[in-house]
Amino acid sequence: MNTISERRLTYDSNRMVFAKNALFAVLILLVFFSVNSSLSLQNLKELSIYFTFTPIAAGLAGIIFKNTVGLRQSTGVKKVMGWAIGLLAYGLFIPLALALG
Repeated sequence: MNTISERRLTYDSNRMVFAKNALFAVLILLVFFSVNSSLSLQNLKELSIYFTFTPIAAGLAGIIFKNTVGLRQSTGVKKVMGWAIGLLAYGLFIPLALALG
């Protein structure tokens, strides 16, 4: 039997999914730009576009992926379509956001 705390961990709200994916995108960007030594105050204006659009894109892709869980748990063509929609969201949104920069 599920308790309330187990249900909260299993079924995150869209806001929480957005926040988790956006935070993960920011952390990845911080690591990437730190390794490339391009994270500095001089580049802040240029990097602000990356740090604005990429977390938004990752958050929206996370919401789409979360909301296709019913399709992914189905069988046959529905399962394939659920995975395709969820992965295409990440595969399209994040590169498009990075291309804006």
